[in-house]
Amino acid sequence: MTLEKGIEKAKRKESRKRETKKIAYKDCEFYWYAMPIAVPVYHLAQIMNKYNNWKYNSMVWDERKANKVIEAVLSKMGNYHDNAIWYHTGWWDTIWWNKSPRRYREWADKHKHNLKKYIVEEYEPAGFEKIIKDDCYSVGEKWVGFKKI
Repeated sequence: MTLEKGIEKAKRKESRKRETKKIAYKDCEFYWYAMPIAVPVYHLAQIMNKYNNWKYNSMVWDERKANKVIEAVLSKMGNYHDNAIWYHTGWWDTIWWNKSPRRYREWADKHKHNLKKYIVEEYEPAGFEKIIKDDCYSVGEKWVGFKKI
């Protein structure tokens, strides 16, 4: 085969190629052959997104939930020293997700900063004395202890 024949053959092949057509649907583009599956999946994703936004926005601060979460976390993560259970405000925020009861995990993850403030400022369990000490190694961090009366 000569070079000219090879070039002609390549031109014929190139002219036979068709461009795959994309169809615009709302704010996305899909290939025409994917439309039967893409459209329902797109709508499902929109519904799930609306549900997740609603669920996240409906989780409001509640002291009753806060008390349950704090008691669960302190019982699992608190350091026991000098007849008191100690919590450090500088501990990682993941403990609120990992150590809280399952039904309150997402709530605790959303309100983890409020929970830290609540422990230091307002939380007073019945029958316990609250002790607050500044951490000499970390600026702004505190040790909060609960000693049985």
